[in-house]
Amino acid sequence: MALAQSEAALAAADCDGFLRYWPALGDTGPWRRRRQGRNRYLFQYRDATSWPAPLLRLARAANGLQSLLHVHLVYGPRVGVRAWRPPFSADRACYVGWQWTTLKRECAELVLDRVKRDRQLVAYYERTICPDESLVQTVLVHAGGLRLTNDNLRYSDNLGSRDGRPRTLGVADFAQLTSGAFHFARKFDRAFDSRILDLLDAHLAAPTAAGRPG
Repeated sequence: MALAQSEAALAAADCDGFLRYWPALGDTGPWRRRRQGRNRYLFQYRDATSWPAPLLRLARAANGLQSLLHVHLVYGPRVGVRAWRPPFSADRACYVGWQWTTLKRECAELVLDRVKRDRQLVAYYERTICPDESLVQTVLVHAGGLRLTNDNLRYSDNLGSRDGRPRTLGVADFAQLTSGAFHFARKFDRAFDSRILDLLDAHLAAPTAAGRPG
């Protein structure tokens, strides 16, 4: 979808923002591993690049045997200690989702204001894994009074992924990408399939593009 179309669709929407979100510690959501939310957001991590590789592997092997320390290698290496008092509770749950959002001004300003005022919350998230996939969701879901649509208008195929990396898109995805349901998509790689980029450029440049979804 062309940028002008995306802006117009957001302005005309009867909600305040589009973003994907689900409880980090629940059984719902697309994550395959139930402990992923706990491991990312209930530990406080520090960089462990100076640790010898054999020690990291040994420490990582103990991840499933105890819950006080966690070694994270995918976005690391980092070593985390279980937070004594995380900023979450039964009525203030931690939410997660994809970091790509489409928000109206009210939502964006609300997040910025919370980040400026609540330095303790920001400091906590700075020592988690992928804070950009939780802080915005947690703040907005608990803000109250906002109309949020659980859809970020992005297309990515993470089916079967264990490390959060989506499948590279190609010509076979063209119909889905131009269906009108998505404003943006990822990921693309010219070395993998350059033709899909040419097809999308032609689709957006077509004379009727301004008046159609996709």
